[in-house]
Amino acid sequence: MKLEKLILVNWGFVVSREYPFGDATLLSGSTGVGKSSFQDAIQLVMTGGKHHINVFNSAQDESTGLRTGGKVKRTLASYAVGMRDNLCARPGGSHTYVVAVFSPDAGESAEPFTAVVAVEASVSGDRERGRSVEVARKLYFVLPGSRATEADFIESSEGAMVSVVGVGEIYHRLRQRYARVLPFENSIEDYLCKLYAEFRGGGKTLVGPREAEAAARAFVQSIARKTVGSVDELIREQVLAEPDFSEEIGHISSLMQNVQRLQKIASELLECQKRLAQLRHHANAFVAAFESAMEAELGEAFRRQQDAEEEIGHLEQARQRAAAEAETQDALKQRHSLAQQRATDWWLIAQSRLNDAPAAQERQRLGQEIDRATQARSEHALTILGSLAVVRRILDELTALATRPRAEGAAYSTQVEALILEASSVDAVQARADARALAAQLAVAQVDPASLHRDRFAVLDTALGALSSRLSGADGLYGAILSERAIAHHQADLLQVEIEDLNRRWRAVDSGHFDLPPNVEAAMRHLETNLPGARPRVLCNLVQPRPGTRWQSAIEGLLGGNRFVILVDAEYEARAIRAVRHELPGGRKGRSDASVMQGELAKQRACSQSLPSDSILHELVVADETARAYLTASYGRYVKVADAQALRGASQALTVDGMASGGFKMFSAWMEDGELAFGAEARRKRAVALGAEIEKKTKEMQAQRGRADELDQWALRLRDMAFTPMAPEIDALAEKQRALNSLGAQLASLDDADLASLERRVTRAKQLMDGHRELAMRAAGEAGKANERAQSLLREIANARNELVGCLDGVAQANARVVEMVRLNPYFDPNGLEQRAREAAREQTATYFDWRRRREAGVYRQARESFEQDLETHNRLSSSSIEDRVEYARGHSTQTEHEWHAYGGVPAARRRIASMLERLDQVRILNNASELQRAEMHFNNTFSTHFALVVRGAVEQGIEPLRRLNDKLKRLAFGEDRFEIEYGQMVKEYKKYFDLFQELNRLAEAQTPVDLFSAAEGVLSADSAEALDGIKKLLLDPNREQAQRRLKDIADYRNYRQYDIRKYSEDGREASLAKMATFSGGELMTPAYLIRAAVLAQAFRQFERTPSLKLMMIDEAFDKMDEGRTAAVMRYLNENLGLQLVVAMPSRASGPLLELFNFEHRFSLMKVNGLAGELDKVTEVDSSPLKTDRLRTLWAERREVVRREAVRQFEVNEARSQLAAGTGT
Repeated sequence: MKLEKLILVNWGFVVSREYPFGDATLLSGSTGVGKSSFQDAIQLVMTGGKHHINVFNSAQDESTGLRTGGKVKRTLASYAVGMRDNLCARPGGSHTYVVAVFSPDAGESAEPFTAVVAVEASVSGDRERGRSVEVARKLYFVLPGSRATEADFIESSEGAMVSVVGVGEIYHRLRQRYARVLPFENSIEDYLCKLYAEFRGGGKTLVGPREAEAAARAFVQSIARKTVGSVDELIREQVLAEPDFSEEIGHISSLMQNVQRLQKIASELLECQKRLAQLRHHANAFVAAFESAMEAELGEAFRRQQDAEEEIGHLEQARQRAAAEAETQDALKQRHSLAQQRATDWWLIAQSRLNDAPAAQERQRLGQEIDRATQARSEHALTILGSLAVVRRILDELTALATRPRAEGAAYSTQVEALILEASSVDAVQARADARALAAQLAVAQVDPASLHRDRFAVLDTALGALSSRLSGADGLYGAILSERAIAHHQADLLQVEIEDLNRRWRAVDSGHFDLPPNVEAAMRHLETNLPGARPRVLCNLVQPRPGTRWQSAIEGLLGGNRFVILVDAEYEARAIRAVRHELPGGRKGRSDASVMQGELAKQRACSQSLPSDSILHELVVADETARAYLTASYGRYVKVADAQALRGASQALTVDGMASGGFKMFSAWMEDGELAFGAEARRKRAVALGAEIEKKTKEMQAQRGRADELDQWALRLRDMAFTPMAPEIDALAEKQRALNSLGAQLASLDDADLASLERRVTRAKQLMDGHRELAMRAAGEAGKANERAQSLLREIANARNELVGCLDGVAQANARVVEMVRLNPYFDPNGLEQRAREAAREQTATYFDWRRRREAGVYRQARESFEQDLETHNRLSSSSIEDRVEYARGHSTQTEHEWHAYGGVPAARRRIASMLERLDQVRILNNASELQRAEMHFNNTFSTHFALVVRGAVEQGIEPLRRLNDKLKRLAFGEDRFEIEYGQMVKEYKKYFDLFQELNRLAEAQTPVDLFSAAEGVLSADSAEALDGIKKLLLDPNREQAQRRLKDIADYRNYRQYDIRKYSEDGREASLAKMATFSGGELMTPAYLIRAAVLAQAFRQFERTPSLKLMMIDEAFDKMDEGRTAAVMRYLNENLGLQLVVAMPSRASGPLLELFNFEHRFSLMKVNGLAGELDKVTEVDSSPLKTDRLRTLWAERREVVRREAVRQFEVNEARSQLAAGTGT
């Protein structure tokens, strides 16, 4: 059976009509014009578009879905609506028909028949947001004994526009025209069985679904769509049928996942058990610590009550002892007071008698006069000592003045020189010696007036009196020093003002503003305050030097004070200059240096002015439009020149080293770094300069302050040099000393023998009086102290009683908290707690209870936090299982502490946790273990006795098709060569899996139980255990797509062997194509085509004596073969094997092979106006038979011409070579 014609209606972009086929049909044309769409249409008829078999547009290798050359991955729906780049030839949907008419070959006893595939497709979406196409309906028909025509499917046509019969009506239309129409609506299997039965003669011939699918797959695989990569790939992918183990893999995967699920549940149950045990531990720790803390709190309250009561007892005893001591001391005081009164009376009598004696009265008079004379002498001595101190200071100061450096310009320098001249007349050494001698004489009680050297001190008084006046007088050195000190203070104050101003300017520079001149700064402050809407700003803050420029110092020197011109908005310019002139104090006097820019006028001038290419303004960056206009209008004509020579010929120019010209004169234009104003770097330098100036002025001010302080100290010394003459004081001292001597003589001559007895009585009475007074006072003091102690103890007792009340309140509060605990936890035992607290209170201290309570508080806080954190974690991990969650609700407590609320919920949660743990231990873990054991046994049985057996059987039986194919290859010879497929050697990567399956099958046959979840314990070999672990990991791999691919590879029997093709020649030579082929030419391609043909012949039963399909398609796969080999292969397939060939190749490659074809379809893409869809191009097919005899003649003549030309060219090249070498004839 061969393909007679193909009818395409609304298929892709191909014109709807009939297309006939010959024994060897060529599909030619450039890439992308529709050649593959013909082969896809034939493939659709041969496979019914069955999934996993049909492969559209395979020559483009578009499996990735990427667009290549304007094409997209083809689907049946996209072919039906004619879709390309989101545009549709039939956007309203389509009724598409692909019809193939087959007829028997010469010598075959069979009838022709027609196969029809009808498709209804729809389009949804739009061009902007994307479209989707889908097949709404699909029908299959087989018409035995009939040849359909295009008129059966087309109602009418006009040019490229056709009116098509609807898919829903086609069955009735065909029934009206043909005797037998077999429909197969959406039943691909039945259609394929009938189709391949018709290829084998029809009638009563039956073909099963497996055989039909195998034949369809063999047809698709036989399409030579690409070059062969290797022998192994050729046999594995294009000869052997791909097995489908998806169901088995899915089944064992689900079983394995069930085992894993149960194992996970077991693990989760154990983890749940551990978490619950940990929660119970935390709950126990919390409750125990909380109740222990409450016991410590109650024990502390009991202990403090006990301590308070004991303290009251001790204090009362101490108070009673103090009161007794006070009474004793009061009685003692009374006795001493009476004794003191008697001693006082006795003393008064004795003193009266002593006072009435004449000798006693005279002695008293002389004593009083001696006291007065002694006081007067002391005063004169102190005066003389003071004068002597002044003498020493005057002499020291004169000595210092003599050695002091001359102070040029100082107000006191003249006074110092005069003093030095006067001091030269004083004998300072003698004066110091006399002063020391006089001071030594005055230090003793008796002074000898004759030894005082009164005359010497009279001379010294005269000399030092004048010097003292010059030193300490207001018109002397003291006054001059005060004047100099005032000058120093004034200089320091002036420097302080300067420093404050410099600091203010430094802060302004540091904040990003330049150090403006004072008048400009005053004008800015005035404008900002009074005209804020004018937005005043200074030019220097709007200009930056271009990075890397060397012209900044010269440019700023040229601008000078204009760097500080003030800019305001245009409507404020007049008001701003009036304010500067008439409102500022300096402006009213005409001394303001502030200027206001004529910004609007500058903009008008700058608009008509262009900057020269070498303008100095190119060295500046000015963002403000007004500032840029001002600089352009004022300095835009200034250009940069190299030196002074160039400067003298330029009207307005500037050199980089600071020389400028303008107004027909040349001048200096330079600004030092510290005075620069443009840019952040200039501000940085200005800040550095101001900092240096501040440091300098600060040092000057500190020097002036130090000098003023030094002058202050000097003035204080001079002020203390007022001199009192010593000679008059020495005279007065001598007179007082003579008077004392006379009074002493009178006192010594007084007769007081009768007064001794009276004086002894007075003394004795006085001693008794003083003694009893002291004892009475001491007793009164002791009594007072005892009373104070008693009162203090009374206060302490009162405080202790108050404290006892507080302790009782503490006991009550603790008992109230115990009651609250009972309310929160009914299972709590308060009586036991109170008993333990009272027993502990008798033995421990309050400090111990406080320490214990704090310790337990820390324990129960940590336990509560751990409990709540672990509980949150447990409930989060158990979110999928309600029965595993622990309900925990804090109770509402009158106590504010967080743990009290927790105590209202933790004990109940602890009881629930204990119940859950008991149920886990006794029910759930046991049930899960039983279920897990059953699941593992099910997996073991399914994997060992089913999957492993099936895969091993497929591996062992997979060589049968190759054996049958080798039988067919023995009948086929290509020239002198025959080919045979080898398949013996196992692939190392897969052998471990095959060995595993063999071991499992052997153990199953021996009825040896195998636990695949503990296979590493010796039941399986090490390699098999490793292979099993690998399969289990794949079954559980979360990347299901990748794991499924790998499992399919393991289940694919084709991967277990290495394949080769042996070539046998008639001369006895043989070779392995796997070892010799380079895959760059025809070494492997020739047997590849031969084997494909043999596979196709076997699938279609071409070697049997029954009709069979002899159709083979080749899609642009000769590109690696030379013309001679390509021609030989095609002749062999067409003439020797009798196959009908449909070959697609580009026009550029088909020329030398045209003689091999008897029919050609030439494809081209044509633009057609008036199409109904969104595309304006269709695939035009020019069909015509080829005269093979005439083509062979023409190509033979052409080859002879080319051969002769090549020989002539070779001879010419040889002659040239010989001439060049000097050996020509």
